[in-house]
Amino acid sequence: MEIIGRNKEQDILSKLSESNKPEFLVVYGRRRVGKTFLIKQYFNNKFSFYATGLLNEKTKGQLAAFNNSLVKYGLKNKKKLENWMDAFSMLTDLIESGNIIRDSKTNKIVIFIDEAPWLDTARS
Repeated sequence: MEIIGRNKEQDILSKLSESNKPEFLVVYGRRRVGKTFLIKQYFNNKFSFYATGLLNEKTKGQLAAFNNSLVKYGLKNKKKLENWMDAFSMLTDLIESGNIIRDSKTNKIVIFIDEAPWLDTARS
């Protein structure tokens, strides 16, 4: 399936991909309008790291899912994550290992954290 329309959004993604500096993009909008589909299709599902927040899950479950994504994308040193500082420290370790997928056109690292607001649980 290919992206139809969304030319403005694809232009933004293209400019960010071709930039010579690190970029951070937040895609937001109403539910069920194709935000995740747009990102997955544009990058052909080839991410250096992909994780998604889980609806109505407590911090422990969110961290476990994030940890599973770290392992899936090549982190060798699996350990129980106690908090988000641990989680992002391990993500840094994964990136610095060099054993990650890079964008085939730009050689950039592409990290996609889907449903990020769901990661923000009480006392997380």
